[in-house]
Amino acid sequence: MTPEDDLTPLDLRAAGALLGLTYETMRSYSKAGMLPKPDGAMGRSRWWYAKTMTEWDASRPGSPVGNAPSRKGGASKGK
Repeated sequence: MTPEDDLTPLDLRAAGALLGLTYETMRSYSKAGMLPKPDGAMGRSRWWYAKTMTEWDASRPGSPVGNAPSRKGGASKGK
């Protein structure tokens, strides 16, 4: 991600794509009040800067960190 990308406004679908999460997961996080405060809104649509979402993703519980398996590869069962 380049510095210009950090300030790209993202809706739920685009933020999910950036973070490797489905739109349905992002919607459920939104309904549960688990997302960061939006950086802006246009009408009823809220948006976040890419930087806001990547920082939130790095600090949220359950986010893969360090040497944890990636969400795309999944974790091995039974370990």
